[in-house]
Amino acid sequence: MLRPTPKEIIAGLQRAITETMMPELKSPFALSQATVAAMILSEASGWIESFPAHAVAEAEDLIQTFDALRPHGESALLEAAGFREALQGGVQASDEEPPNHHAMENSMGELAGGVATGRIVGPVAGEVRAYIKRHLQRIRALFGNNSPFG
Repeated sequence: MLRPTPKEIIAGLQRAITETMMPELKSPFALSQATVAAMILSEASGWIESFPAHAVAEAEDLIQTFDALRPHGESALLEAAGFREALQGGVQASDEEPPNHHAMENSMGELAGGVATGRIVGPVAGEVRAYIKRHLQRIRALFGNNSPFG
């Protein structure tokens, strides 16, 4: 195993904050911010081992979602709403080897914006909403109820 591990790096940052920085801080606000940073690092230390499995699940779900959306790529509704390129970009990114996770996320973000503003409706909106629901479930499973993401 290569050293330091990600957990050891986080532990080192926590120690630097609590043992080196905090004793030097005088402002109550600065002290509270340093305490929050140390607490967040503590939580991240617990999450770090779950991140790879989470990333794989996200990528697989995006691929499956864009496969389900593939038949709608020529939709006149998407064309009129200005989202045909976003859908096609996500489908193309999911077809790459390896799949382009960043491009799939960007395309899904554009589509989610179209759904949120009511510009995308029907089956495409249903697929996007279903993906977002699954995404939020994975975020909650990873971060627990303390997630700032929903």
